[in-house]
Amino acid sequence: MSCQEAFFAHAHCVIDIRPEKNPVGDPEWWATVSVLDPESGALRPLVFDDGTRLVIPGPSEPLALSSALTYLETRFGAFSEIAYGCIDSTRFSRSGAPLVIENTSA
Repeated sequence: MSCQEAFFAHAHCVIDIRPEKNPVGDPEWWATVSVLDPESGALRPLVFDDGTRLVIPGPSEPLALSSALTYLETRFGAFSEIAYGCIDSTRFSRSGAPLVIENTSA
């Protein structure tokens, strides 16, 4: 698993990328994203309104990261700083309340 931090106009995000077994082919890579709460320092996972965690798949680690960055830019505005590996203080922040980002009910 790898971890990247990315800063956008309206959020400081932590992206975890890990391989997942695909029963019908090559392993897929999954990116999960949290937002660092600037007030509490807690990592708030991005979830849908039904509580399901946002997972962004990709056929490789770089493509999963790229897809996650593209999605986050549409949600939180333009990059304000390039992504880089997570620093320990951010990586081990306590977990906070989920941040609902999408309404799944139509």
